[in-house]
Amino acid sequence: MPRQRPWPPTGPRRGWQPSWGRPLLTLPRFAVALVHRNVALLATAFILVHMVSLLGGSHAQLTVVEFFVPFLGAYKPLWLGLGTVAVDLLIAIIATSLLRRFVGLRVFRVVHWLTYLLWPIALAHAIGNGTDATTPWFIAFAVLSTIIVFAAVAWRVTAGFVENSASRTPQHRPAPAQRIGRIS
Repeated sequence: MPRQRPWPPTGPRRGWQPSWGRPLLTLPRFAVALVHRNVALLATAFILVHMVSLLGGSHAQLTVVEFFVPFLGAYKPLWLGLGTVAVDLLIAIIATSLLRRFVGLRVFRVVHWLTYLLWPIALAHAIGNGTDATTPWFIAFAVLSTIIVFAAVAWRVTAGFVENSASRTPQHRPAPAQRIGRIS
């Protein structure tokens, strides 16, 4: 049986640090990656608690199918459907994260970028379907989280972010005909 390569790739060149991102304040790249992963896991756990509590709740009276097929619910179908779309996107993001080794980096990145679509859909779901959507604390929380997300996106798309910088661009390699006869 062929030996499986470790994931993530390790070795003298890569080590155990991620090859993406950049330090944030005083946190090195690997710590930023750990915070990212742990916050995502915690958020997913809260979403699961939210869904399980709604499954047994008497207010919306949801079925399991309504958690995964959008716009079927009887209670505020548009807003509930947006929550379902957000859950479906989340499932796709989690699946590609867990299967990153098999789906490849390009597919992983494309699907992972869907989080930028997931977040406003989930926020719209919370505003339209939330029972506390008009309370001052919810509005403050929504505004604060929007500011944080916009700041994170601005930080992420800047040229200094490693994925966007020239340091990630492959160096010029000579064509095969130019390499013939050269020892490398």
